[in-house]
Amino acid sequence: MSVLDRLRIRGAAQVVIFNWPKLAGGLAFAVAGHLLRRRMPWPVRLIALGAAAWTPLSVLASWWVYDLSPLRRWRFFPAPQPGRVLVAVAGFDEASPAIRARWPAAELRVVDIVTEPEVSVRRARAWAAGGHAAAGVPPVIDPARFEVGDGWDVIVLAQSLHEIRDPADRAVLLQRVRAALAEDGDIVVVDHLRDAAGIVAFGPGAWHFGTGRGYREAFAEAGLTVRDRGRVGVLVHWWRLGR
Repeated sequence: MSVLDRLRIRGAAQVVIFNWPKLAGGLAFAVAGHLLRRRMPWPVRLIALGAAAWTPLSVLASWWVYDLSPLRRWRFFPAPQPGRVLVAVAGFDEASPAIRARWPAAELRVVDIVTEPEVSVRRARAWAAGGHAAAGVPPVIDPARFEVGDGWDVIVLAQSLHEIRDPADRAVLLQRVRAALAEDGDIVVVDHLRDAAGIVAFGPGAWHFGTGRGYREAFAEAGLTVRDRGRVGVLVHWWRLGR
């Protein structure tokens, strides 16, 4: 077990490593705002105050989500014992080890659905390729085609759906996921949302996420039915979907 795991800070540390320029920029702006506060107009002071609050708050929120919350064990959603499980991630796989531990007898496959990665995703992939991740580096597939075969009992979109920014592309992906599902299988979508809690925790970074309404529309357009839904704390949402 690594030092990060023993201290239970691996998730938060990885968020900092993958996003350090944004966090450093926010911190620098906050410090500059404090030092030059008497020379700055009040709108700029407010922005600096927001940067001073949201930079550490977003790291603390990430620490809770990835290191302390039930998301770590991936046992928060109900599902029968599956025979075949597919996990779709976005640049970095932190879900499959816990899912494998939950269903050790299941066939498990992991794919990455980000074909045009942002800088933070490229850092995450480099971190995993360097042997620092609990899981390996999954193969990248085109989300518009989602060529994974069919007959999957459970397909998990592990905090990856928000990386498909365009609503039409998101609906196409979900249609492809539906086609890959076994007749009575489950699709489990786990993600952050751009809601009140997300905005308080992540500030402007929350605009990186989708909205609950947008997700519901995408589910309906793909012909999916919401069988169950819930939250992991207040910052992570999940939906269990079926045909």
